[in-house]
Amino acid sequence: MRTLTKAEALELTAKQWEWLAENTGRGKWEYDYSGDSPPENCCYCCEYAEQQDGGVGDGTCSACPLLTRWTGKAEHGACEQPTSPYKRWRAGGHEAKYALQIAKMAREELEKLGVCSACGQELPEEPEPTPEPRKIVRCNNCGTKISMSREQYESLREAHRVANKALKKAGVARVHSPNPLVFLDLSDCCGDADY
Repeated sequence: MRTLTKAEALELTAKQWEWLAENTGRGKWEYDYSGDSPPENCCYCCEYAEQQDGGVGDGTCSACPLLTRWTGKAEHGACEQPTSPYKRWRAGGHEAKYALQIAKMAREELEKLGVCSACGQELPEEPEPTPEPRKIVRCNNCGTKISMSREQYESLREAHRVANKALKKAGVARVHSPNPLVFLDLSDCCGDADY
């Protein structure tokens, strides 16, 4: 058996158990290992763990890629515990539902490694978030430019509109450029905004 990476062991495990789910009643030893000799215990996870252990043979379960998935605990022989899907598969006449649970566990662990569970390729890194568009507001008095988000800008425009509406209702002549920056508490500027 060739040396496996963790991702390869998980990918091969998923494929093997998907095949076993489709071929209910067949055993792990009947799977087509593609010209390779069967892995340790006819299990790619066992093979990977054995390779990581250097072939010593004691405590190999500590490197099993599915170790904590079998029962929720990291323990030697976790797949052999009565509650594990593998043990249930063996005891239940090789039922498809348990085989699919094992395949699903392997696919989920693959995705945690950043590998696509469908094709085995590395997943791209999360894209950088696009910065929020900014709006520049210029003070009519001193020329200071203030950068603000689109949301702040719209809020500023609405505050300006409401202020002018209130002034008109009070019978005061509309001021051409009241200082709308005050409404956003951007008082680092001395004058009116031009927008």
